Amino acid sequence: RGRKQVIIGGQWVIMVFGVLSAFMKSYHAFVMVRMLVGFGFGIVTSLVIVHVSEIAPPRFRAYSVAINVFMWSIGDCFVVLMGFYTLDYGWSVVVLAACLPAFIMCVVILFLDESPRYLSISGNVSEAERILEKIAMINYSTLPEGKLKAVLEPSRGNIMDMFRPKYKKTSMLLLFAVFSANLVYYGNIFSLPYLFKEDYCGVSSTATTNTTTTNVTRISAQFQEGDCTFSRRELMATLEVSAAEFLSIPIFALLVEQLGRIKTGMILGVSTAVFTALCIPCIGLVLFKVELFLQRMVVNAWLLLIFIYSPELYPTYIRSAAFGIVMVFCNLGGVFSSLIVYDVGIDYSFRAMFLFLVPFAVAGAIVTFYFKEETKGKNLVDNKAEHEEFERSPRTEEKCCDRRQVH
Repeated sequence: RGRKQVIIGGQWVIMVFGVLSAFMKSYHAFVMVRMLVGFGFGIVTSLVIVHVSEIAPPRFRAYSVAINVFMWSIGDCFVVLMGFYTLDYGWSVVVLAACLPAFIMCVVILFLDESPRYLSISGNVSEAERILEKIAMINYSTLPEGKLKAVLEPSRGNIMDMFRPKYKKTSMLLLFAVFSANLVYYGNIFSLPYLFKEDYCGVSSTATTNTTTTNVTRISAQFQEGDCTFSRRELMATLEVSAAEFLSIPIFALLVEQLGRIKTGMILGVSTAVFTALCIPCIGLVLFKVELFLQRMVVNAWLLLIFIYSPELYPTYIRSAAFGIVMVFCNLGGVFSSLIVYDVGIDYSFRAMFLFLVPFAVAGAIVTFYFKEETKGKNLVDNKAEHEEFERSPRTEEKCCDRRQVH
């Protein structure tokens, strides 16, 4: 189906089920519908990053993906602000307000062009050339002379190709690294509002409630009452820490262009572990906010690094499928993180929660060091034959091709 059609379908899934979730009367029905929203979100986020990676030239690829992730950060803060100003109207109004950008995107996304690389391996050379000419015109440039040559690859989208000998080691390490990074990332996000309640660290004030009442029962009761759970003070504290993601982008850009992908990932992983460990003592409110701010900043940059490295690692014929698996493990980290926050942080101690997250951050940083291939400045390859040819040829910062390709 290509990148474009699947992105459009995923965006409609987000919008339709996002709106429906605002009218759910049962907590369990709400959860099921929001799972479908998450399904659409997973499709859109993974394919958009793949699409951006395939269009951007090597020297701008990291910045292009970074800008995309930067817009996620704006969305995070936008949702918190909507919660701040619609808190008195109940959670359903917050959910409906959050669907407005999704509705706009359902219209805007129709003007998205298909990936020329995908069109090339699909044999649709004329459409690929049309899009490349459009891109060249927008950038006040012209395409090189000659005709685009198709690089047909009939066996596209086989997930098992990412575990071939060439990729097996790095793929396994990459999946663990993204799981660990997202575990820490969502540990920060899910715990923030609870950390700034009356007893903002140590044993949460919510942990002193009747422990015989399960979290599901407690949240379900709040759902039925229309309780938004958090105060404006807690939402504002969440916004202050979430602003760290805006600073992570320039820091990441500086590191990744100077040190490359692998060294940058290792530094960010170690920094994530350090700042997570510093959150354990909870010395004072101001210092604690700074520690959470720095933790959020480096772990966001670490995730961004993985999002850039993954599409660069795999050739076009398996890129979307392989990055989809990476995003599955990324989301599994988020799911597991919610269990840690609610079953360890809220019901026992947030110190124990941070202590639990530290080993994952350390292990994730270590496996990043063992990534097999540095991809900084690497031209993306498209099919199996081209990949084997690329591996046999001398490696250069920006390898030129003797035929006009979609690079």
